[in-house]
Amino acid sequence: MANRGYSVLSKKAVECEKTSDYSDASIFWHRAAMVANRDENIEWAAKRRDTCASLDRNGWGHHADN
Repeated sequence: MANRGYSVLSKKAVECEKTSDYSDASIFWHRAAMVANRDENIEWAAKRRDTCASLDRNGWGHHADN
């Protein structure tokens, strides 16, 4: 059975990544990891969360104040 919550949240995270909005992407990946049922989805979402948070912390992507 598909996990609709994970699917919706991960798609939102990907859309944020495509626009270099790594701050929001990391939030959506975190939420996706929290609702994921499969271990591989939990691990993937956690890795993407950490990557996006790092990119945001290091000044990559766009920021509202720019």
